[in-house]
Amino acid sequence: MRNIYFQITILLLLFLVIFLIRGGSEVFKYKFDSDIVGAYKNSQDIPHEVESRVYLSDSDIYVASGYLYAQGSDPTLYNFQHPPAIKYLYGLSIKVFNNPYFVQIYFALGLLAVTFLLAYRLTDSYSASWLSSLFLVADPVFNEVANHALLDLGQSFLFISFLYLFLYKRKTIALPGVVLGLLISSKFYSGVLLMIFFVYGCDYYFNKTKPGKHDLYTWLIAIVVFNLTYTVSYIEGGLFAPLLNQLKSIKFMLTHNTSLTYFSTLALFFTGNIDSWWGDGGKIYSEVWSILWPVGLITSVIHVARKRIYPNTMVFLLPVFYFLISATQLPFTRYFILIIPFIYIAFSETILALVKHGRRIFINR
Repeated sequence: MRNIYFQITILLLLFLVIFLIRGGSEVFKYKFDSDIVGAYKNSQDIPHEVESRVYLSDSDIYVASGYLYAQGSDPTLYNFQHPPAIKYLYGLSIKVFNNPYFVQIYFALGLLAVTFLLAYRLTDSYSASWLSSLFLVADPVFNEVANHALLDLGQSFLFISFLYLFLYKRKTIALPGVVLGLLISSKFYSGVLLMIFFVYGCDYYFNKTKPGKHDLYTWLIAIVVFNLTYTVSYIEGGLFAPLLNQLKSIKFMLTHNTSLTYFSTLALFFTGNIDSWWGDGGKIYSEVWSILWPVGLITSVIHVARKRIYPNTMVFLLPVFYFLISATQLPFTRYFILIIPFIYIAFSETILALVKHGRRIFINR
């Protein structure tokens, strides 16, 4: 294992160099401006009437709400629709470094490391690990979420970390539960919960493995961790405040995060453009898109269909399941960071298999 950790270290150093070359130095130079908190309290994220409404980016909203959390505010009062764990980290980073974006750098490094580890365990190939990780480093949406205070990057890191623990460290009691708890505390959780249930279902289908006591302990620990992130809410609002907030969040997402067009997320993934759901309804062309996404997904599904090996099949079909459960979701390219690592792992294995096949044909000519 020393060799793999050495290679991961080289990968992370390479990412930092590339990140700085591509303009990431601005992230390190950023200084938090408390004026953003005043603007946030008049923003579109505040449900009650305000004197002069201003419109902030999601990144600014998460930073401002995280700062308020770190100051002791109740998370159910600000940006209530998303759980508070990552926003707490933004607030803590502001208090320590006066810069919330350091959190994103740590998440980016963590996502690269766990992608490399998962790729190696799935393919038993350092070549596939390096290729999938380099695809991720070069990916435009990975670069976007690493440069902005968005919850999606942390959610992706925690989801893949939990999947790795589920596959290879499942009977470890504490760590999977803590990671799962942080995962469902990182961002609104309906999608990742369905994907986790899909993972359990695939495990039962392929291995006939029924959930055991260790799984029960994992979920109990996760529930405890989730509730701990709402400690201030329990103190300020009472015993039922977090539960009522979850019901409020579900209602909010059903009314504010539903697309009028079915599978618009899939259309954005394959074409890089969608029909606008506001204004004149014209075409919107995303600046953050890669042709490798649809190519990688298609070739990966074909490869899996020809080579059914657990857990590869389950992992590589997660992106397909994702598009099924997001059929009515509003489409944003940054959401794809949750599945892109799986696509690149499968795509890398496909490329290496084709190269190996082509080399064999050339040698036998």
